[in-house]
Order: sequence, then structure tokens, then C-alpha cells
Amino acid sequence: MILLPQKLYLEENSLWAVINTADVCLKGRIEIQESVQWETLFKTNVFGTLKAARTFYPLLVSQKGRFINFGTSNGHPRRQGMTAFDSARHAVVGASSSLREDLKDLGVHIIVINTNHIQPEHMFEPVRSSGKANEQTLNEMFMKSTLPEYAIHTLLDALLEPNPKPVYAFEKPSMFNCNNFSKKILKPERYVGYENI
Repeated sequence: MILLPQKLYLEENSLWAVINTADVCLKGRIEIQESVQWETLFKTNVFGTLKAARTFYPLLVSQKGRFINFGTSNGHPRRQGMTAFDSARHAVVGASSSLREDLKDLGVHIIVINTNHIQPEHMFEPVRSSGKANEQTLNEMFMKSTLPEYAIHTLLDALLEPNPKPVYAFEKPSMFNCNNFSKKILKPERYVGYENI
């Protein structure tokens, strides 16, 4: 479930946010990977990001909306066989920084969420369902199985904060204990003018 401003439904040809999931993770040590795998990583992750930004930014301008990419930070844990993927992910961060400068005069927010300890190959694997499932239950399954609660709160902050930061991170809060995360209850007025979709 995502909360969006009610006024968005009254305006055509506009978007509040785009979450760019143009991402593929191909693992393999550099000496055994084929060049075509590197090309696939960069075509999908980096060129896909630029193409998505070019396609959607005109729809984000009227709402002063946000374009959200998944990135990586220098503190991201390094693993063997991820050199090409990490290179592409750093390129997405660099592209986001440049896009932020290009689009700031139009009021479009370019946001990077660093995934940190959440492994990308789990984040972007397709959702599989056994039995009957509708779109809502598939989304719930994905969120519960892929993103811990603190990451979901981070994603919602990036989507809904009035003045979003340029970079967020999926980080366990300092009071994280036994896989339970309690975030302070938001005052009801924060949701005035918002609808559930």
C-alpha cells in the first residue's frame, strides 16, 4: 500500500514519483564473465536509468515530483563476483548526481536509495506465487519477503517527505531489536488529503 496526495488524481499527464527498478544483477568473477554480461549490466542499469529519466521527467515537473534510483555507497559490503555489478551501480549513483543538477531548476527531485546490506539479487528477483493471488497480495508478498520493515519506512520517507533528501539508505535503526522495528506513530494530520491506493 502506498499513500499518495489526493490531488494527483485530479491532474492528467503528471506523476508524483517514479521508482526506477531498471536493474539486473549478474554475478561472476571478472576473469570468467563474458563482455556481453558487462554490456547487459550497463545497458539495463545505467542506460535504463537515463532512458527512464528522459521518459518520465516531463510528467514529474508539474508535481515537482521525484525520480528514485537504487544505488550503492562506499560502505556497501563488497562480495566476490560483484565487480561488474557494483561498477554499474556506482555509475547509476553518478548519473543520479548529474541528473539532479540538470533537473533542479525544474523542481524534480532525484533521489538515490543505497541498499547497503540488502542483497540486490534478492531485491530484483521476480515475485512468484503458488496458487491464486491478485496484484495486491503479490505486492504484499514482495514487500514482506524482500524488504525488512525499516527499509519499507525508508522507501516511504523518500516517497512522501515534503523536502526529500538526495540520498537515503536502507539502514537498521539503532534501536533495531529481534527483527522488530517500531517507528513513531505519525500524527493523523500527516495523512489529511491522502488516499490509500
